[in-house]
Amino acid sequence: MKINESLKDYIYQLDDIMQANILAAEFFEEHFYNWEPTTDVSYLESFVGEELIRELLIDLDNLDEEEIDEEFMNTYLIPAVSKVDEKEYLDNPYLKNVKIKQSKKGKYVLGYFSYRPYELFPLDDISIDQKTYRELSNIGYFTNEVSYPYLGTSDSVWMSINPNEIKTMQKHIDQASGRVLVLGLGMGYYPYMIALKDDVKEITIVEKDENIISIFNENIFPFFVNKEKIKIVKDDAYKYLDKHKSNGEFDMVFADLWHDAIDGVSSFLRLKELEGKTTIPFMYWIDRSLYSMVRRCLLTILVEHLENNNPRYDIARDEMDKVINKLYLKVKNLTLNNMEDVHQLLSDESIDELLKE
Repeated sequence: MKINESLKDYIYQLDDIMQANILAAEFFEEHFYNWEPTTDVSYLESFVGEELIRELLIDLDNLDEEEIDEEFMNTYLIPAVSKVDEKEYLDNPYLKNVKIKQSKKGKYVLGYFSYRPYELFPLDDISIDQKTYRELSNIGYFTNEVSYPYLGTSDSVWMSINPNEIKTMQKHIDQASGRVLVLGLGMGYYPYMIALKDDVKEITIVEKDENIISIFNENIFPFFVNKEKIKIVKDDAYKYLDKHKSNGEFDMVFADLWHDAIDGVSSFLRLKELEGKTTIPFMYWIDRSLYSMVRRCLLTILVEHLENNNPRYDIARDEMDKVINKLYLKVKNLTLNNMEDVHQLLSDESIDELLKE
C-alpha cells in the first residue's frame, strides 16, 4: 500500500473522529443494563427536552459539573438520546399477538425483562455523516416501566423484541418481497412481520440450534398468522446458503446471525463474499454498524502504514485482528494519492464492492 505523505493530517483527523465515535459508543455500552439511578426519578421528571437528557447523562455517569466535556456532551451524547413512545412500541403487531410465556429448553430461557423509567437502551442503528464519518448512537428511554420479551441463557440475553429490534428491522421488513431466505431464527420477529405482507410469498428460515427451533415451535409459532408461508430448516446458515445461492429458489436473503457489530463483522465479511457469487440481493441486520466496523478496520490499516513502513498482517491476537488481516489482503496494492481516494476507500459503496471480491 502506498499513501501520499500529504494525506497524513487528513487520515489522522479521520482517526480522531473514529476514536471519538468509539468513546461515545463505549460510554453508552458501559451503562446499558447496569444503571442504578443516583437521583430520585421524580427529580428527573421536573426536566424536559435537552435539560432532561443532560441531567440523565450526568446521573448515569455520576458526574460533577466540572468533569463534563461540554463539546463531547453536546456533540455525541445529548443528540443521541430521545424519549420512546410507550404506546407506539406496545402497539407493535408481534407484541400484541404473540403471547409469550416463561419457558426453558436446554440452556435457553424464554421470558420477560423490564426497562425501568429513564433507563437508557439502544434504540436504532447508528447514524453516520458520510462526509466526515462522525457517528451518532441512537439511544432511547421510557418514562414508565416497560416489559419486553427475551430469549437467552441464565447469564445473557441472546435476542429480545425491544425498541431496538423493531427499529433496526423496519427497513428490511419494508424491502422484503417474493421468496425470502432468513438466516437465523431468534424469536421470529422478522419472519412474523414479513409474513404479514401480501408481496412476500415464501419464507425459509435456517437455524442450526434445535433447542431454539423447539422453543420457537412450542411457544411462539402457534401465534403466527400466515403460517403456511413459513418453513424452518435445521442447518448451518453458511452451508445452506452456499448450496442454494445459485438455483433460483430465493429472491432475497436477510441475515441476522450476530448479537452486535463487533460480534458480527467476521460473519459479515464471510456473507459478503458469498453475496458476491450470486445475483440475489442480501440484507443485513444493523448494516450501518457493520459497515462502520469495516471502516474502522480500514482506517486502522491506513494509520498503521503511516506509522510503520512494514506492519505485520500475518499475526492475529483476536478476531478483530483476523478481520484487519483479511481486509489488508484486499487493499495491500492500493495507492492513495489524495483525499478523494481515501474517501472512496472508506465509503459504504466501496466497502461493499471490496467485500464481495
